[in-house]
Amino acid sequence: MFKCLIGPDKTEYIIHSSLLASQSKVLDRLVNGQMKEALEGEVHWAEVDTETFIRFSQFAYTGDYYEAKFQPRQGSDCFPPPPSPTQSKAVPHTNEETNGPSGTSSPAPGAVNPVPVFARSALQAHSVVRPPGSGSWSGGERVGETALKEKKNLLWAKFKSLHADKGFVGPIPMNSSGDDTAELLLSHARVYVFAECYDIANLKSLSLRKLRQTLEHFQMFDEAVYDVIQLINYCYENTMAGADAEDMRSLLCMFSACHMEKLWSNKDFQELVQTCGEFSQGLITQLLHRLD
Repeated sequence: MFKCLIGPDKTEYIIHSSLLASQSKVLDRLVNGQMKEALEGEVHWAEVDTETFIRFSQFAYTGDYYEAKFQPRQGSDCFPPPPSPTQSKAVPHTNEETNGPSGTSSPAPGAVNPVPVFARSALQAHSVVRPPGSGSWSGGERVGETALKEKKNLLWAKFKSLHADKGFVGPIPMNSSGDDTAELLLSHARVYVFAECYDIANLKSLSLRKLRQTLEHFQMFDEAVYDVIQLINYCYENTMAGADAEDMRSLLCMFSACHMEKLWSNKDFQELVQTCGEFSQGLITQLLHRLD
């Protein structure tokens, strides 16, 4: 057995040494090498919080981990009933999966009350037969608007294809306007940072896949924008730019580019773009795919 002392208070956890060592070469040296930790049979991870270590332990023993739960948002009067077992295990197919991310003409993933398909078709049919007048768009402008919409949808499709699901997909959390989603999003990011620090490749992949699944079905309410900002801040404060084109930073930049219209309406997000140059560069790189 190997003793792990977690956090500044040195909360004690015990894990099988062979299991810990099998997670990565870095941890194998920690357990079986000549370092102080190996000789004493214990390690103090002061920078790791207990919840993240518990999730790592769950992964080590089962190959999966449980993310944090939604909490009622402070000051919110919205307390929706918990989802039924069948509802939590299957994400309903919604119009945004076909029509792409938020914008001026297509519903966002998780948009509230999306326009029904039949109503949208009727509006589109009406616009086709209406002759262009002095105040209407020309045919060239319509073609350009359609092309931009298609490129936005292509970027969203690319985002959904990142870190593809492998086998069974468990329940995917679905947030409401009364949910504080920050801890759930950050729980995946903290696991990713831990996995990156100790080079646990499978855990990195799992945390990215779980976060992508959550963001794919994320309801971008006004209050939830602040939770996304917290997630981006944490990521850029605790990770380094690397050669990996599909790391946590790239995932968040692509997600932000897909939801740029909604995010940019928030002054805190604008300040984040102004103050975090690395994020701005990654965001612009992804936005170019909507214009290229």
